[in-house]
Amino acid sequence: MKWDKAYHYKGYKIEKDFDHNGRMTLWTAKPHDEFLKKRSELEKQKIVKAWHGNECFCSECTYTEQEGEHNSKIDSNIRSLILSMKVNSITCNTMKECKAEIDSLEK
Repeated sequence: MKWDKAYHYKGYKIEKDFDHNGRMTLWTAKPHDEFLKKRSELEKQKIVKAWHGNECFCSECTYTEQEGEHNSKIDSNIRSLILSMKVNSITCNTMKECKAEIDSLEK
């Protein structure tokens, strides 16, 4: 059984989650709005070039070393952002407990 319903509360996305027995009895809240905003800002900083295919090595679609390093730095920042979102997620037994935890974090 898959749970497709997601609830939004004060910038968090609250969804049903699996417990250690494989049952969907837990609720997990993740900082969704802030994550999307930060990720889109990082994606805008990436250098994107036109791609002509696998056999093309022209200067239009080939990245320089500096551009490659810049993009890899942005990718590592995105990975750390994803990990921080996972660490900052809240798991509780009920949705009401999740909302109370979010309220206590905002104070």
